[in-house]
Amino acid sequence: MTQKSETIQKHSKRKRKETAIEQGFSFWIQIRDRSAKVAIDKKHFPKKINCGLACSKRCSKSSRKNVCHRACNACCFRCHCVPPGTYGNKSACPCYASLRTHGNKPKCP
Repeated sequence: MTQKSETIQKHSKRKRKETAIEQGFSFWIQIRDRSAKVAIDKKHFPKKINCGLACSKRCSKSSRKNVCHRACNACCFRCHCVPPGTYGNKSACPCYASLRTHGNKPKCP
């Protein structure tokens, strides 16, 4: 073999090795991205609840049912959670409890 052909063979072996490493790395990136997407989907799309029914129960004893229901629905759509009972229990739903109006009053009934 000539020196030129040996150099070409070494170069082609190195190229194949680099290609295999790149393919392995690419596969790893794809797997990581898929698992990250699943984690994001679970985080950003929590279990759906029936906000209308939950807010009807929450606002059943309110003196201003329409106002209560409108605020409760807005909070439910944002937080996907409504505390149990007709009053209080906001610790069961931290997102619901943390929403505030522009006047810094609690938004959710």
